[in-house]
Amino acid sequence: MRYVHLLLSFILCFPLATVQAQTSTPSILFAQYANADPAIAYTFNDTDWYYLAITKPLNNQGAIYVNGELAGQIDWENHPYDHNELNIGAAFNSISGSFADYFAGTIDEIRISSNVKSASFIKAHYAANQAFEKETATVQILQFDEGSGKIFLNIDMNKSGSLTGNPIWVDGKFGKAIKYDGQDDRARILADVPEYNVTYEMWVKFDGGITENHQTMLQPFGEYHTNFGVYAGEVIVKPPQPSPIFVLGTANVANDEIATIPLTVKDFKNILTAQFTITWDAALAEFQEVKDFALSDLNASSFNRVDDGTVTLSWSRTTGESVTLDDNTVICNLVFRATGVPGQTTDLAFGSIPTLQEVTDADKNILGVTYLNGKINISGEVRLAGTIKTQTGEAIPGVEVELTGGATKSIATDENGRYSFWYSQAGNIRLPRVWTTMEMRA
Repeated sequence: MRYVHLLLSFILCFPLATVQAQTSTPSILFAQYANADPAIAYTFNDTDWYYLAITKPLNNQGAIYVNGELAGQIDWENHPYDHNELNIGAAFNSISGSFADYFAGTIDEIRISSNVKSASFIKAHYAANQAFEKETATVQILQFDEGSGKIFLNIDMNKSGSLTGNPIWVDGKFGKAIKYDGQDDRARILADVPEYNVTYEMWVKFDGGITENHQTMLQPFGEYHTNFGVYAGEVIVKPPQPSPIFVLGTANVANDEIATIPLTVKDFKNILTAQFTITWDAALAEFQEVKDFALSDLNASSFNRVDDGTVTLSWSRTTGESVTLDDNTVICNLVFRATGVPGQTTDLAFGSIPTLQEVTDADKNILGVTYLNGKINISGEVRLAGTIKTQTGEAIPGVEVELTGGATKSIATDENGRYSFWYSQAGNIRLPRVWTTMEMRA
């Protein structure tokens, strides 16, 4: 299972000293690791409850709301999310196999719905100042009103969750709530979360002291985890990641000659993984090998010959470190043997079957990529010869044989009924209306 850390982070810039009175601090609210990371200024304090709502529609154009008001847009990455449980107060890291990013603060009232709540609905719910209620689209509601022990139930009382560490039961926004210490407190419950058309809602109080470390409030867990969290710090505005370009070259070769096709890259900046498929007309070109590797960890085993007209590439850094290359770097050469006749051509085309096109950067973002196809043009002259005979096997001399296509050529058969053409473009043989048999060879 590949781990992608999609973090919806609410950056809270609080002083780290103990706060005796309400402190309001201009902060930044943004969605990290989405395709476009919006940065929205927002002022939080450490004593009030905040109603947070995050939406993900089918088209991945979601939104974040704070206290009923739109705070920013989210461009969700197009991953096959599959969430089957909720981690609360911490995030499980599939790579390390352990929990991390513990949350210091209080959480009350979590609701997950299998629809996209409208802006007017979210605004009205905040204004109503009421606990979450079950609706037709409700997937899960957690109220945390047990008030004691290490077990909590969902609103339907058909699923139970467990507490780990020493979280404290406290007065919440509605009824009771759970306060997490940011050290080893967390909670977990099973939940089948929709991949699309989903809304997450929760009431949160940031009263535990915010540090520069990531702190996860809620992690819908499964394939491609989604983490909603906080951390203190400044927003570092990164220059936009350029869209890499992959270019396959063009070769002009004669029949049976070798065509060496360079695979060149441009804007190859901080790239971590790359995969795609290359196809061609197997009747016109025969794949030989890949050589001259100039990208770390790229080698012959990175390529898989699927069939006579398809090869796939799958590359990643074994060290986990991204790679930057100069523009026009030839990362390898693909070698083919031309098998067609002059005038024929085959595209060398990038594709997604069977291996999907996907390139990721150092932050595991899937990048937009430009793919420029290559081509093999078959040129040069080929000899086409044959013999024209009667049906009884007797040679027919003096028969006019015409080759059409490109420059038209004609020739009369010799005394033994033979003819011979040298041509540089594919064509058709045209014969007079005589009862003949014809033997041809190229």
